[in-house]
Amino acid sequence: AVVNAKINARDDYVGGIAAKNSGTVAACSAAVNIVSTQSYVGGLVGLDEGNTDRSIVTGSVEGLYYVGGLIGKVGIEREFVGYHSSVNVTGQGHVGGLFGDFSNSDWDKSKLRIFKSYSTGNVKGKDYDSAGGLVGRTNARIDSCYTTGSVENGSGLVGEINADITNSYTTGKVVNGAGLVGSSWGDITNCYTTGAIENGAGFVYSNRDGSISDSYTTGSVNGGTG
Repeated sequence: AVVNAKINARDDYVGGIAAKNSGTVAACSAAVNIVSTQSYVGGLVGLDEGNTDRSIVTGSVEGLYYVGGLIGKVGIEREFVGYHSSVNVTGQGHVGGLFGDFSNSDWDKSKLRIFKSYSTGNVKGKDYDSAGGLVGRTNARIDSCYTTGSVENGSGLVGEINADITNSYTTGKVVNGAGLVGSSWGDITNCYTTGAIENGAGFVYSNRDGSISDSYTTGSVNGGTG
């Protein structure tokens, strides 16, 4: 399916292809301009409880909570391998370039992973751990991922994560956040950031639990900590 969608919505669950998905969305292309005053908003799918694969989204998405360039809220245990988007995303909480929220405390974390995926769009949230260039909040492992867009009121890769991050990087400017992660409860290994930081932290804003190793930041930091 190829979709060119301009959507203005006042209800929860909005997507360029599907508001809610419990089946399969595959090999789709969507150029979107979505503005919603509510939550669960995605360039591809608002709430995904099925299978999404090999789809491309460009454009812009705006909502309240659970807002993602591809998927607003992932509601199923799974892995994402080789996903990408070029969507400018704006919201208040759980906001991400690919996924707004991909987390559930009851899930088996060994089944959760984001691998070899990236986002090139700009992301705007409400505060340092409310939004991420890749994903707003997750308890999925992140490996070999990157972002290149700017992030305002959020962090370069992830707003909040309760899992490990390896072999990942960000290059975009961050305002009011951290170069890589806002709040981390996992180990971070072999990661880096190069974008400039205004009023934030060069790498991680709050390392709640876990270690940081073999990682670095080279971007300038103005009004925060390196």
